[in-house]
Amino acid sequence: MSCIQRCVLAVPEVSKEAYRKMAEEVNAIFGEFGTIEVMEAWEEDVPDGEHTDFRRAVKAEPGEKIVFS
Repeated sequence: MSCIQRCVLAVPEVSKEAYRKMAEEVNAIFGEFGTIEVMEAWEEDVPDGEHTDFRRAVKAEPGEKIVFS
């Protein structure tokens, strides 16, 4: 049985390195429980939508980037 877990969140841009370090530590723990692959995608070009979008979904504030994990 397969399971795919996704998460979208807003992270302050100045905290990118702290987030990366936390994700690396957590990913090692996930591996102990059988996780095969983990991906962290940091925003480069996330356009605003007309009706809804990632930025509004997580109530991102100025200076925050969207992360898809």
